[in-house]
Amino acid sequence: MRKNERLIRVLVFICAAGLILGATELKAQETLKIGMICPLSGAGAPWGMVWKKTAVLEQDKINATGGLLVGGKRYKIEFIFEDDKYSGAGGRMAAEKLIFRDRVKFIVGPISSASRQAWQEITKANDVVVCGLTYTRSVMGPDHPDFFRPSVTGIEQAPCYYKILAERYPQIKKVAIVNRSDATGQGSVKESRRAGKYFGFQILLEEFYESSTKDFYPLLTRVLAKKPDMIDFGASSAGDVYLMVKQGRELGYTGRTMSAVMPVKEFCAVAGKKNAEGHIYNVMAPPFMTPAALEYAKEYIKRFGEWDEYAPKARTYSNALIQGIVQAKSIDPPQVRKTMAGMEWEELDGQYKFTCAWTYGIPHQGLSPFYFTEIRNGENVTLEVKSVEWVEALTKKYEKEAPPEK
Repeated sequence: MRKNERLIRVLVFICAAGLILGATELKAQETLKIGMICPLSGAGAPWGMVWKKTAVLEQDKINATGGLLVGGKRYKIEFIFEDDKYSGAGGRMAAEKLIFRDRVKFIVGPISSASRQAWQEITKANDVVVCGLTYTRSVMGPDHPDFFRPSVTGIEQAPCYYKILAERYPQIKKVAIVNRSDATGQGSVKESRRAGKYFGFQILLEEFYESSTKDFYPLLTRVLAKKPDMIDFGASSAGDVYLMVKQGRELGYTGRTMSAVMPVKEFCAVAGKKNAEGHIYNVMAPPFMTPAALEYAKEYIKRFGEWDEYAPKARTYSNALIQGIVQAKSIDPPQVRKTMAGMEWEELDGQYKFTCAWTYGIPHQGLSPFYFTEIRNGENVTLEVKSVEWVEALTKKYEKEAPPEK
């Protein structure tokens, strides 16, 4: 009997020790701080708030499972959010705080070119890896090895849009282009003009507006006088597009509108559901939602109360950086950069890859499936999906053949 009791005690001790060791292995040993710079106020806030929500969701999911496993060591993830107010000055202030006060070596963001241009030399000098979204060519290349752009911009999207438009809507022939007067807007207009002309569209005019504009009636009156079949708002900020679509319809415009992706519920709430009808952009939506995206939508709704179809794309920027760290098996910035150059990974909307050295001189530009989507009756409806291979082949051919724009 005593023998059996001693044996039981030994077994209990071994099991308890195993549980303690197991718990130790699952417990994050250090905190990995990641900065996020995005607009949480101002015209770009509809995008920035979704970026923040997706980062919070990833952070909590990773930490709930014991942290991020990197090279045999677990790290608790901590995102530090900074509002750049969709401006250069705000972006520089945010970057200086994150780098010099918070000592981060990884940053997600920004969304605007003006913001990125204001602090790109700081991250380069301080060995920081950046995953962000901008719409200009000048922030990408061998001179900026710290910067990665996981998702397509106007440079890659414009030929996709205009090729599909030419095939699906032969009645659209004349296009007006409207955008902000900042670096993002100027770069976006150049890419829309180039792609439109390459695919046979007549570009009627280009109009720029200041970021503080709320009354777009004078600008839109000039645009509508040219009788465009479509207005391409490109990378105009979400809040501005809502107002321009609304005011354009009030002036009697009945043609198509197109832009970068916008949160559809807010779009329809501000512009009006009827006014937003037929608006075109690139976002995954029914009936082409992937199984992974459908599961993610459930988690997102449970946490935040409602779904936003921009969320999978917004998540791309933080997830690409996290995937780079995991695949590098290191939190050393040079090793992460080396791993991310040419990296392939899976996102909620399909397969992604860092490539496009033929455009930028380095493989730091992400390509992904292209979802041609319209707003119909207040909801996003994807009409067709092009594979990442299709996008890659098109952009490579286009970059070689399309005359460059000044």
